[in-house]
Amino acid sequence: MAQAAESPLSRTRWRWGNVPLPETYLMAIAAAVVLHRRRPLRLRIDQTIARRLGWPVVLAGLGLIAWAVRSAAQIDIDRSSQLLTSGAYGVIRHPMYCGWTLVIAGSALGTRSAWLACSAVPAAVLLRREILREEAALEDAFGPQYRAYADQVNRFVPRSLTSEPGRAPDAGTPEASG
Repeated sequence: MAQAAESPLSRTRWRWGNVPLPETYLMAIAAAVVLHRRRPLRLRIDQTIARRLGWPVVLAGLGLIAWAVRSAAQIDIDRSSQLLTSGAYGVIRHPMYCGWTLVIAGSALGTRSAWLACSAVPAAVLLRREILREEAALEDAFGPQYRAYADQVNRFVPRSLTSEPGRAPDAGTPEASG
């Protein structure tokens, strides 16, 4: 019996060192757990509905993280001499951070944790600042190649989901604000 040809993806190893654990989200989770233990506070939504909506969002986030890890398996993200623009990174510029955002948002909904929902907001703001610093470093390192990539690939939302054809500015950028 003949063996099926092995695809390049099946030979790709998981590079777990490429998985950033956003400290801001870890702090948000820790704060939510402490606050919930002191004074439980639930979102006012039916438990069944919350679970049916929240846990698929968590799974989508984990799937996006896994896709991003596989997309980056051939390089060390922290010390790369090449710009990663394929796979999940060809759809959005920050798939791992977006995946973690989906995980925390889905967890807040799935558990109906008002504390987690509230603590996720400032954590996301702080994470966005970190992302902007990373993008500045990437622009310094890769120059025109990064600018061309950033013009073609949105930061958080896939271009196919944006309403405008062509370049859709990301929220918070000078182009989006005026």
